[in-house]
Amino acid sequence: MSRSFRVDIELAESRHEDVALSWGGWSSQRRRDVPGFGWDVELPVVVRLLEAIEGGRTSAAEARAELLAAALACVPNSGCCPRCEDRAEGYRRALAEFEQARRRFADAGRYPFLVNSGTLHRWDCPTVPGAGPTHPGRSLQQYVHEARYSWHPGQRRLSDAEAARLSPDRHCVTCHPLG
Repeated sequence: MSRSFRVDIELAESRHEDVALSWGGWSSQRRRDVPGFGWDVELPVVVRLLEAIEGGRTSAAEARAELLAAALACVPNSGCCPRCEDRAEGYRRALAEFEQARRRFADAGRYPFLVNSGTLHRWDCPTVPGAGPTHPGRSLQQYVHEARYSWHPGQRRLSDAEAARLSPDRHCVTCHPLG
């Protein structure tokens, strides 16, 4: 879904007001490695910037920096794109849930049970891989751009009281967790 923004760009002793800056339009997927990927700016402003560079009133580096700064000002929480901006809070929640799951996984004394695929097991059950919780992504960008935003910690460690609330028909037949 594309999004449009209106920004002012000051460069080369001139001010370009109400510049249309959009994200998620028709940008080619071939330039994902270039800063500003996914952002589009209206052509007349680009022409004016090139004229200013050609006339020696500004440099290419200054024009590049101003264009990138204008795009990043539209997404102050993520510094990437509107998709990341929209999911920044979800990423913070996923990181907090991951940290809690990681702490529980490391404390078998307080959390001696685990749920894997809806089945309750003892923490040391041989039928369950002991991998622990999966990480939601090392960055907001990985979380969003690799579609990890439906993140779930995977296995969940439970206390005695939490395990006791699960129905007996969801208990592992190999380790008999509460038996």
